[in-house]
Amino acid sequence: MPLHFPGLAPESLVTRSPEELDFFLQRTGRIVVKPLTDCSGRGIIALDRDEPDRHLLLRQATAGGSRFVQGQRFLPEIEGGDKRVLLLGGKILGWIRRVPKAGDFRSNVNAGGRCVPCELSAGDRDICARLAPWLVREGIHLAGVDIVGSHVLEVNITSPSCLREMNDLGNERLEEKVIDYVEGCCRP
Repeated sequence: MPLHFPGLAPESLVTRSPEELDFFLQRTGRIVVKPLTDCSGRGIIALDRDEPDRHLLLRQATAGGSRFVQGQRFLPEIEGGDKRVLLLGGKILGWIRRVPKAGDFRSNVNAGGRCVPCELSAGDRDICARLAPWLVREGIHLAGVDIVGSHVLEVNITSPSCLREMNDLGNERLEEKVIDYVEGCCRP
């Protein structure tokens, strides 16, 4: 979905070809490879262009060329984590920073990342404002936007998590806003 918004996503490639991924890797220097059919950081790997096992790893990631994956230019800023921003009905509901565990680049909570409070920058808010009309137009009521620096890594519409963590860190009850929103959508 971020590919619908030029300039928001890091340089990316969706393919099932290990050779195309290797070409992309050689051109960009370091990439993250994400399976399109999984979640919570499972199956995500980072590769450097001089990785001796890169051909094997790319074949495994694509299941020998039968599974689509997304390759993205690696963003070194991920070391400080990403921001998960929840949008409800096109409006910002809540946000947190997810920080990778030591020695990992994945900030997913299920991959060992931890959540900490943060502030949203004007740039973060601009990104959300840019995405919101598309989400509303597509009938996507709840989405999790993952922001690193000035880039959107992904827009999660199947399992936009971290509501509980936002509640815990901000002493909130955001689920009440979600229920109110849903009830409002059901009124004639």
